[in-house]
Amino acid sequence: MLAALTLVLVAFIADPRPTSYLGLTVRDVANVGCLVSWIDPGPLDGRGIESPTLARPDLLVSIDGKGASTSAINQWLAQHSPGATAKLRYRRALTHGPSFPETLQHEAEVLELDVTASDAELWRGTFKQAQLLGSSIAPPPVPTLLAPDGDGVFAAALKEHDLRQPLEKLITAQRAVSAAQTDARRLSRVSAALEHPLALPELARAVAAPTALAVSRPARAVATLAAENLDATLVPFDGQGSVPVSDPQGGIFALDFFLNEARLKMIEALGDTYANEAFARDAIRSVRAMRTSLLVEGPNAATTLKVIRRGAAIDMDALVAAIAFLEADINVATNIGATEREPLRDELKGLVEGDVLTTEFIPDVGWAVVGGPGPNRYDMTKIAAVLDVGGDDTYTMSGLAVGMRGIIDLSGDDRYEGGAEQGIGAGVCGLFFVLDLAGNDAYVGQALNAGVGVFGVGVVIDRGGNDSYVGSEWSLGAACWGVGAIVDVNGNDEFRSDYLSQGCGGPRGFGAIVDIAGDDRYDAQGARASVYDTPGVSASFSQGMGIGMRRFAAGGVGLLTDLNGNDRYEAGEFAQGGGYFFGLGVLVDKSGNDRYWGNRYGQGFAAHQAAGALIDDAGDDTYVGMTAASQGAAWDQSIAVLYDGAGSDSYQADGLSQGSAAQQALGFLIDMDGDDRYVASGDIAQGASGTNEYHFDEAPPIGGVFSFSALLDFGTGCDHWSTVRRAGATMSTGRPNANKPAMSTLHGLFLDASQAREPAVNR
Repeated sequence: MLAALTLVLVAFIADPRPTSYLGLTVRDVANVGCLVSWIDPGPLDGRGIESPTLARPDLLVSIDGKGASTSAINQWLAQHSPGATAKLRYRRALTHGPSFPETLQHEAEVLELDVTASDAELWRGTFKQAQLLGSSIAPPPVPTLLAPDGDGVFAAALKEHDLRQPLEKLITAQRAVSAAQTDARRLSRVSAALEHPLALPELARAVAAPTALAVSRPARAVATLAAENLDATLVPFDGQGSVPVSDPQGGIFALDFFLNEARLKMIEALGDTYANEAFARDAIRSVRAMRTSLLVEGPNAATTLKVIRRGAAIDMDALVAAIAFLEADINVATNIGATEREPLRDELKGLVEGDVLTTEFIPDVGWAVVGGPGPNRYDMTKIAAVLDVGGDDTYTMSGLAVGMRGIIDLSGDDRYEGGAEQGIGAGVCGLFFVLDLAGNDAYVGQALNAGVGVFGVGVVIDRGGNDSYVGSEWSLGAACWGVGAIVDVNGNDEFRSDYLSQGCGGPRGFGAIVDIAGDDRYDAQGARASVYDTPGVSASFSQGMGIGMRRFAAGGVGLLTDLNGNDRYEAGEFAQGGGYFFGLGVLVDKSGNDRYWGNRYGQGFAAHQAAGALIDDAGDDTYVGMTAASQGAAWDQSIAVLYDGAGSDSYQADGLSQGSAAQQALGFLIDMDGDDRYVASGDIAQGASGTNEYHFDEAPPIGGVFSFSALLDFGTGCDHWSTVRRAGATMSTGRPNANKPAMSTLHGLFLDASQAREPAVNR
């Protein structure tokens, strides 16, 4: 907070005047003129490449009568205060779209547009702001598997094919991109991935490492994961130990103890946003708008940007301390259900149904209830805390609940029903935890359901049973400006959601699913239509996904880790260990014969200055990716890895796949052992790169570099290839384009250490 305030004061003292803002980015093109490149929200109501008036690549003729150019627009902004009106003259392009066509043609008619400048402060997020580092920054890992020097197999292949120098040049460009595009609250592990791309396998393991604690200390595991990935310091703390509950009043005491102590830390973390319902609604509206667009746009854009700026002030040290405080062993007397009941208070009638042992209003928290062994029903919007000793119970949400909420359920097949505004286990401007010790439970809701944090903490810990988790967007272990986590200790579980879910970290958020045991199914095929209008395909952005708000807020860290069992992962576009816009997404599966199915961008992928990794350590696994960009595929100054540690595996994908990158990116598929089968289509696959026109003409060191792609099969098993690749061969891939260097497909590496024969069984 002090660092942020200091920066604001320094900026004000240096120049107390408001800065004018039009939200217009242009590109000067020789022999053509000043072209519209991007329109941000603000005076022009921009939506990226288009607005109600201007669009890419319209030709800007003049501003206040002066010939248009980048410098002319910057000069106008410097000379005018907010409220001044600029007269723009422009000509429409004959063709509009995401790319600049090779031949630019514009209408002859010159149109005029008056634009009133706004105050730039109202239209900024945290992107392109000075970095405000957290209190604890983990050092970047050292690459071992992809070490570019020494006597390793990868280093030897680089040397043999003269690829060391172009790879180093690309990494230098990656670091320059990271340095040039700062964000006030970009997470250090995102920066580590971008700046040390060859260490991404080690970094992904470091992200998931604390999940080993979850078997015996799930709350501690969540606090440790949150601290390490949100640049916070977790003060040494051994937990609460054993908390005895010998009678119903002891249950009230336990609930009071957990929630009131954690409440003090949450107030310290959130300041005036704690339990602030008006702000909570703004924050929810802002994150749910990402279902429609990953850009900040529309009539609520200014509010969203205000939310982004406020998120920079959260004290993450205090927030993770609140999570750590939840660690305790609840020891409830076996005969507690036989105690005398108290009559239900009038204030709780209609909010609580069933067998109730006692109730009490806890100051600064709300109503607490100790439920009996029979089936009960609770409205958690109106009740702050429940300790239920048994029975098949139902917990509901009738509206929005901010502040503190907690549920401890000892047994029974329970149902947790989310409402239209918020689900069970979603901390919004506060903390909401669920501890369920036994039973086959169902967590059913819509958005913000089951282990979600939005300016807060949402944690669901389920210790037993075959459980079902259902939600739509921002659900099942997801967070923006906070922490959202599910820890499921045992059982064959089902996770089914829609979008931005299943281990999804948004801006300054850490979202995670940690599943310890069982044969589990993860399904993120929902109703959100394809980003590319592909018929029959949904967009997911789920299953270990880190995502930001483009041009306004860097993304967070998303983690999905499954420690045991034969698991099935199904999703649409953008899923299964991926990053988007300065986010880091990781999927780690430790064992079992697993199946991964997805569409465009999946199974270890990244796009737009991000990083993603899928790590599968063991088992005979099957990977199916469709359309494009999957299985170690990176796009636009990003880094992606698919790593399979053991087993006879099957890989099937289309183009830009199986260790492939384009637009100054790095993509790797690494298989360590087994009789493997690789099937892909097109030339840009299996250790081959695509083109690099996005940034090739920029100034060095960012411009003038090529992507790097690699498929590395280090195992000595018998492998099969669908392309011209050969078992037992090492080769470089790619072709230069002398006429248009940006269209060159350099550089790629294919390495297979297997025996030069077909496997006995082709799957």
